[in-house]
Amino acid sequence: MIYTVTLNPSIDLYVDLDTEKFAKGQTNRAVGERKEPGGKGLTVSRVLNEIGTVNVATGFIGGATGDYIVNTLKDEGVNTLFTRIAEDTRINIKLVGKTITEINTEGPQVFGGDVLEFMDNFDRLQPGDIVVLAGSAPRCLGISFYAQIINKVRELGAEFVLDVDSKKLFDFLQYEPLLVKPNLEEVKRMFDTDAKTAEEVLPLAKRLLEAGAKNVIVSLGGDGSVFVSSEKAYRAMGVKGEVKNTVGAGDSMVAGFIHEWAQSQSEKTALITASACGTATAFSLGLCTAPEVYEMKKKIIVNEL
Repeated sequence: MIYTVTLNPSIDLYVDLDTEKFAKGQTNRAVGERKEPGGKGLTVSRVLNEIGTVNVATGFIGGATGDYIVNTLKDEGVNTLFTRIAEDTRINIKLVGKTITEINTEGPQVFGGDVLEFMDNFDRLQPGDIVVLAGSAPRCLGISFYAQIINKVRELGAEFVLDVDSKKLFDFLQYEPLLVKPNLEEVKRMFDTDAKTAEEVLPLAKRLLEAGAKNVIVSLGGDGSVFVSSEKAYRAMGVKGEVKNTVGAGDSMVAGFIHEWAQSQSEKTALITASACGTATAFSLGLCTAPEVYEMKKKIIVNEL
């Protein structure tokens, strides 16, 4: 089974603005709006579900905002195993104009009893299961809380995928994650470099591998991605098209990789599916759909490095 962990989920409220008429300090009218369950782990769960992989979404959830997330996931067919907390799940705002400006709030408090209940959920893990740890943690827990989860996951013989802030990623590589997927900007921050091309990124991806990661994907935006493992290195070429939405594209890549890896453990095929999911989301206003991913896979070109 695949489990996703979203420690600090949100409702993401997308507000469409006419930026040419936007007046700072005055009342402005939105030209459109929509809301979605937010949080990297939830996005992975939703994309996995869309492309046909059963999974369970876990994390902390509370209040009416939490109810909205649970009900939306249920309507989509995503299984959930959330830990209920007293305070409301947060709301994040995405201002959509020519670019997307994100305003993320801190989120609710999580207390000791909540943590114990949450950790007990992992007792059901079995060897071969995959746990996706993605996104920020509530400030009261801190990113180090992931270490507690990782230790329990490893004790029970399961694998884990890690997608956290680049500043903290190195701290967790010693635990040998199945996959890490930083983007180009994150890699540049990690290594204090101005690398731009796949050729320049490849040795940096290998350094993440040497530090403990089993598989590494570095996404290069419109220029595709670089993949490395102990066995192979691949370059997935970018696909030309209109980018409509970058929010969730990286999480969609993670979902695509896990979907394929859980079935075949084929590195090349997993990279193709990951690239197709990420690109399909980038070319959509929302998350990718299964038909979009199917068509996009025909356009993905992967070369061995």
